[in-house]
Amino acid sequence: MSVSTVQPGTIAAPACPIAAALVELFPTRIRYTSMSLPYHIGNSWFGGLLPATMFAMNARSGNIFYGLWYPVIIAGATVVIGAIFIPETRDRDIYAGDSSVHPGDTIVEFDPNAADYQAVAFSVRKRTG
Repeated sequence: MSVSTVQPGTIAAPACPIAAALVELFPTRIRYTSMSLPYHIGNSWFGGLLPATMFAMNARSGNIFYGLWYPVIIAGATVVIGAIFIPETRDRDIYAGDSSVHPGDTIVEFDPNAADYQAVAFSVRKRTG
């Protein structure tokens, strides 16, 4: 296997469950902002500063493996904080409090580029399973 086939799998493996969990945590009205902002701040601050922080820790201690404590401690703190504060979402309705689209609603879309400007309607079906 080459790096080009392994790397996308190692990136997608933690990203997919994170996205699914974040969708269940927030109401649809604020979902995109509440998911995107902390996710990207966390990735940019902890992931972006990871090499510099590890290098500084290694340089200060003189041990090339000392900087590995930084991601280990951050990951451990994330697990502990998440276990304490993140609620169970198993039976939560992800459409609760939403006033936009619900299963069974009929949505009418207008295509301004269409020659006859007719509305195209489709129905939102509830997923089963």
